[in-house]
Amino acid sequence: MAQEEGTEPPPPPAPPQEEPAPEVAAPRTPKVFFQVDMWYMQPAGTEYFVATEFNPTSPLETRVWDVAHTATWRPRYVFAYALDNGAGEFSGTYFSQDQKVDLLRSSPGQFIYGEIQAYPLYAGVFDDGLADAFDATTRTKIREWRLDFSRSFMSGERVRGKWLAGWREVNHVQEMQVEYFALNPPTELFPPVTLPPAPGPRSDLIPFSDEATQSSTYGGRGPEVGVEFLFPFGKAEKFVVEAGATYALLRGDLTQSYASFVSFYGVYQDGVLVEILTPPYDEFLTDSPSSPSIRQTTFSIGRQVQTAQISGNVLDAYLGFRWKPWKELEVVGGFRSSSYDSVGAFVRPSTPASATSVVNTQTLEKQDLRVLYEGFYAGIAYRF
Repeated sequence: MAQEEGTEPPPPPAPPQEEPAPEVAAPRTPKVFFQVDMWYMQPAGTEYFVATEFNPTSPLETRVWDVAHTATWRPRYVFAYALDNGAGEFSGTYFSQDQKVDLLRSSPGQFIYGEIQAYPLYAGVFDDGLADAFDATTRTKIREWRLDFSRSFMSGERVRGKWLAGWREVNHVQEMQVEYFALNPPTELFPPVTLPPAPGPRSDLIPFSDEATQSSTYGGRGPEVGVEFLFPFGKAEKFVVEAGATYALLRGDLTQSYASFVSFYGVYQDGVLVEILTPPYDEFLTDSPSSPSIRQTTFSIGRQVQTAQISGNVLDAYLGFRWKPWKELEVVGGFRSSSYDSVGAFVRPSTPASATSVVNTQTLEKQDLRVLYEGFYAGIAYRF
């Protein structure tokens, strides 16, 4: 049938509506960071001077024995939490080290070791401050906490930078103990006291060892500031070189102590000291072993110092790298150096002085301590 004139054809059907594409979730920015690295560090500048080695043929070549600490692996922990929208990051750091080192030297019959830590008065079996052996033990201990806030101040393709400010607490201990011996005194100066000839065995006259101990314990805390830089390589930034420095100003308490034990031979009458003997000790040959008048007596002297509000400072610097082998896992490594200044002191009486027959022992010397910890480090880190 023909279409009637004036009638419009029906409109075409509407195209089907397209379904909206599913929304793609934005990648989640890691907020939590954890790092543990092993620091192959070595304390330097501890100045544990325990004895001298005297050269009788060349006095100008006298050697000073210093107990040097070796390098050891110690863990260091870092934990951080990043705020939203790049507002900054809070981080905490913990590190501790406790190392003991011994040093033993002997040359029986050759009195060539100077007792430089013992109190000079009556030091040495012949009162000359010399021994033929010594045994030294030292200890260096540090423990520190850090809490910092950092924020970016520079963000570029090739370099990024951030500043940090926070709080640091440091506990630092240094201890030294030295024992000096007279193993084999020469018979022309020291008659045998353990053999039967008259007046008989006198084992009580075998020389005591001289001993000296020093201790310094510091606990300080204070603010710190620093700066860190990152130098990324490649668009994926899988490899990054980093460097930074931090300075902390500490204030805390310091406890120092010194003790020395030396001995001398004296003649006693009715329990009262009447004479101090000097070498050679020929009096040993005539003293009665059944009723001895000669005795070996210990002379001790010490100092205890407690000081409040001692200022110290710490300077840290490092240069290292970060490499991402898988997702947010990082391998880290580099070199780190930490200098601790005025975080301890050794005290001791100075050389006794006498203008008369009375010896003045009420003197004091102080040696400020500075320690440098430095070495390479390697570890892993993860962001999640």
